[in-house]
Amino acid sequence: MMKYTDKVAEFNKKNSITLDIQPRLLDILCELGEFSKEVLKSSEYGNKMPQKNDALIDELGDLLYATLSLCGELQVSPEEVLDQTLEKYQTRISQSGSISSENG
Repeated sequence: MMKYTDKVAEFNKKNSITLDIQPRLLDILCELGEFSKEVLKSSEYGNKMPQKNDALIDELGDLLYATLSLCGELQVSPEEVLDQTLEKYQTRISQSGSISSENG
């Protein structure tokens, strides 16, 4: 089975899609904003639990694509990054009972 990172890399190469890191970061921020808007709309602006719908899933897919593309541009493995993050969170939970960082 092809990894998601490989699928994105193959798609980007096939379609000659390359972006420097800074524009890719802006793309992620834009997609995060669009996803956030759909979450707000589907939750009636915080009055109920967000409802899964086609628009919300579409925007989440755009955000995931942009994030995986950034990993490709940086030549980092999202799996390794996630593993490191989960390990960091586990350490925080063991020490303070929360994944939150006191330093922000």
